[in-house]
Amino acid sequence: MEVFNLRHFGAGNLVARFDVSVAPGVTLRDWQLRRTSNGLRVFPPKDDNGRGNVTLSSEIIANIRCAATGIVEGVAQHDHRHA
Repeated sequence: MEVFNLRHFGAGNLVARFDVSVAPGVTLRDWQLRRTSNGLRVFPPKDDNGRGNVTLSSEIIANIRCAATGIVEGVAQHDHRHA
C-alpha cells in the first residue's frame, strides 16, 4: 500500500486529500484525512448522494490512516517555514 499525491489543507477539519494504491493495479483517489474528536481519521470520496464510494475492512482503513498520518506528521516535522 502506498499513499501519494498528498495535498495539504489548512482550513477547518480537513488536513489533507490524497490517493492510495491498495494493491497492484488498484488506486483509490481523492481520500480525505480529517481531524475529528477521536483523532485523525480517513474518509473515502463520496458519490453524488453523499455516500462513500468504497467499503474496506477496518484493518485496511487503519493502514491507510497510519500511512497518511505518517506522511503529514513527517512533513510537519521537517517543515521549517514557520521557524
